Amino acid sequence: MSEKRPTRDGVPASRIQLPGGPWHSVFEALCALFPAIAAATWAQRFARGRVLDGAGLPLTLQAPYRLGAVIHYF
Repeated sequence: MSEKRPTRDGVPASRIQLPGGPWHSVFEALCALFPAIAAATWAQRFARGRVLDGAGLPLTLQAPYRLGAVIHYF
């Protein structure tokens, strides 16, 4: 069975399950896991509500990192 992902303008969100790492926040983890994407770009995505938890709720820059957490992002 496939997981239903949040959509924006008909486009499904990308999904990641957070791996083990030394990070304190989801923001830190995403910046480390996707080094080609500038931290400022991630910060804008958080500010615009484009980084979501597994339930589809927007995360803040301070959202705590949790091993195995499902994150959706646009």
